[in-house]
Amino acid sequence: MADRRSGDLASQIASQLLARKQVQAAAISAQQPEQPAAPPADEPAAPQTEAPEDATGDEDRQADARQSEAEDVAAEEPTADEDEPAGESERLTFEVRGRTYQLSPDEVYDAALKGLGAESRWQEAAALREEVARERADFQAWQESQRGELEQRRARLDDALALVDFSEPDWGKIAEEHGEIEALKQKRLYEQHRSTIEQHRKLVKEEQDRKEGERFKALEDWAKKEATTFHDYVAERLKKPGLRDSDLKSAVRKEMDGLRDFGMAQGLTEQEVDAIADSRFLRLMHQAYLYSKSQEVKPGLVKKVREAPPAVAPKVAAKTPAQRRAETVAALKQQMQRKLQAGGSMQSRIKAAAEYKLAVKALDR
Repeated sequence: MADRRSGDLASQIASQLLARKQVQAAAISAQQPEQPAAPPADEPAAPQTEAPEDATGDEDRQADARQSEAEDVAAEEPTADEDEPAGESERLTFEVRGRTYQLSPDEVYDAALKGLGAESRWQEAAALREEVARERADFQAWQESQRGELEQRRARLDDALALVDFSEPDWGKIAEEHGEIEALKQKRLYEQHRSTIEQHRKLVKEEQDRKEGERFKALEDWAKKEATTFHDYVAERLKKPGLRDSDLKSAVRKEMDGLRDFGMAQGLTEQEVDAIADSRFLRLMHQAYLYSKSQEVKPGLVKKVREAPPAVAPKVAAKTPAQRRAETVAALKQQMQRKLQAGGSMQSRIKAAAEYKLAVKALDR
């Protein structure tokens, strides 16, 4: 809508500019003096008389006086640049949809260009809408044709089903209308057709049973595999060093029974619990079962911890002076041995041995 409005404004501006140019051209032509008409070609030209010298001089003086007077008047009149701001005399006024616009020629030119661009975009949009409408019509026609073809297929299928699920014809009536021989022929064809249909039904039933058996077998194998995986998981958690296999089997069976009871306590039926075959869901259920068991045992453990007597650190017997001296001497001896093993000069080794002897003598004082 905005593009269409700008296009209307541009067209109105262009028309007003054209009218303004025409008015200016008419004004310019009116200001120019009319040229005397040329004499017809048939009439002879009037003889030119030479003007006297005095008359010619008077005319020149009068022309000079008129020119000087016009120059004085032009000098006295103010110019457009002094009276009006630049560009004000050139601004055009337009009224479009109750609003007045004042634009310079440059702005009018830019608006005209924008209007032309808007018009081209409007034409492109209209062409695009027509193309979309054509495509929509083509799609609807194709959809109707497909719907009709589908209805035809459905009707043919209904006819075929009607032929399959037929009842026993009235052979007596057929014999009366078409004769015994024709009735026997129709009956023979009927029996052959019925036998063929029964064979096809039998083959279809066998194929369905075979596929169903394969599906059931695959599901049964998967359930056994998942049950074995979960059984091994529980056995691994319950396995302890020195536990016999029979005791481990009993512990696993007891754990399974406890898990089933836990599921039923949560609102599941026995059939629903037994229907859970995925080992991942069974592990999640088992984790919840173990947490529930730990919460049941927790109050008793807390009570035992609270009632237990405080721990008392064992008393350590005081060391005798001889024991303390022996430990100090052993530490000094190890220090001296580390210095000797570190290597070095003979003087450093002698120094380490002397320090050890002095330290031991200091202990005996």
